[in-house]
Amino acid sequence: MKAIYIHGLDTQPNLEKIEAMEDSGFQTSALHLNYRTKSDSFEILKKFIKTEKIEFVVGSSMGGFLGYWLAADMGLPCLLLNPALTFDYSNQLVIPDNINDSCPFRFVVMGAKDDIVDPEQSNHFLELHANGGFQRIISASWMGHIVDTYSFREFITWFKYSYLSYVQSC
Repeated sequence: MKAIYIHGLDTQPNLEKIEAMEDSGFQTSALHLNYRTKSDSFEILKKFIKTEKIEFVVGSSMGGFLGYWLAADMGLPCLLLNPALTFDYSNQLVIPDNINDSCPFRFVVMGAKDDIVDPEQSNHFLELHANGGFQRIISASWMGHIVDTYSFREFITWFKYSYLSYVQSC
């Protein structure tokens, strides 16, 4: 299973998280993008996903924002961690207007103690933009904005087995 990990704003791909994904059976790729200077990050990632035949999208924070729209646009399952869905990135990123949400399986984890991304606003966004596909939203009561490696490993495992169960039931 080929996956891409999309990092957050002002960070870089986290090697421990990439290892966690690989330990769970994902062949993982990650690009390091400076979102502040690369307004075409969406298109760069989309081209990479197509070229590498990526099957799953995993994104954190701003990477979760990009992951949401990439998965919707490309019809890919995704795991989003504290996705910054309600932030206005119009001055930093170009996201196409004509995205038809065809994400078949969306697994979203939000830290209840997140002081950067408001989990209630994200929940509201996800409720408004539910596409009829499978969507599971989990509130992690112990977690803030930063996702520790242990929890990340758990989320990857939950995502993988939930997705495999979903596919088998279809």
